[in-house]
Amino acid sequence: MNTFFLLAAPQELDQDLVTPGALGFLVIALIGVAVWFLARSLSKQLRRVNFEERPDRPERGDNSAGNAPGNGGQHPAGA
Repeated sequence: MNTFFLLAAPQELDQDLVTPGALGFLVIALIGVAVWFLARSLSKQLRRVNFEERPDRPERGDNSAGNAPGNGGQHPAGA
C-alpha cells in the first residue's frame, strides 16, 4: 500500500472496512453517463425504423407454397 494512503487515512477507522470512495463514485457516474448516451442513440435509431409490415412475397393466386408452375415442385432457386 502506498505511504500517502496510510498517512491520509484516519486511524480510528477499521482497516478492514472497504468503501468505494471518490473513485467508485466516478466510475458509477461515468457508467451512468455512457448509458444515457447509448439510450439516446437507441431512441434516435428506433425513430428511423419503418415498422410497416410487408408480405415477404406477393401472392400469386392458388400457388401459396411459392413453387412456380412447371418446375416439378422444386424451389425457385433450384435448391
